[in-house]
Amino acid sequence: MTNLIQQLGALAYPLLFCSLVTVTLIGERLLHFITLPNINPNRTRHLFERLSPQRPTTSDSLPTAIIEPATELQQGMLWEGTKLLLNNAQQSPAIREEIIGLWLTDRQTDLRAHIRWLTVVAVVSPLLGLLGTVSGLVMAFKDLSMISGPIQPALLADGLQQAMLTTVVGLVIAIPALVAAHGFGIWGDGYLARVISHLGQLNLALKGVETTFSKSANDPTDQPISASVQATN
Repeated sequence: MTNLIQQLGALAYPLLFCSLVTVTLIGERLLHFITLPNINPNRTRHLFERLSPQRPTTSDSLPTAIIEPATELQQGMLWEGTKLLLNNAQQSPAIREEIIGLWLTDRQTDLRAHIRWLTVVAVVSPLLGLLGTVSGLVMAFKDLSMISGPIQPALLADGLQQAMLTTVVGLVIAIPALVAAHGFGIWGDGYLARVISHLGQLNLALKGVETTFSKSANDPTDQPISASVQATN
């Protein structure tokens, strides 16, 4: 490790800092995403099956039978959004949509936290490596210019190796950071899309639109739920 720092020269510590930031952010985001409760289609379907027949004809109050199924959802984003909608079921549809929209904006911010910093590291690291390569070449040729006798190839090769090493280290840091930034972004957007779909269907049910769910006929096991909505008379 000490030998590597000596070969990297003045840029060793900035590159080391970038590597520590990358490892820390990837570990934090990975832990956050793997601990998100799974959105189980069976529990979502059960909630809507209980909601449709129990839907109140007026907006005065919601029966307890509607609130109880929401507790079957695992604690997490989906449960919080469902509880928020049900607690504001007496509000007008426009107000409910405004409330849930603000809440979803906050949740999106949570899901995408630190991803931009990973992108910054992915951009800065190879630039630091390139800077180290250029500065190393400048120093190598400066040393060569001071030699009046025959130039040994080994002397030139050693200088070039040290110069190119910074670029290699910069790319080693940048590639995982860039892949993680885009991967976590896709992961978070997909999870949020499922939450939005669930809350949108729930909001339709609270508006007086009956939502019926059916499984795909191709597979009797768990499949994504297809929803069709019919306006109630």
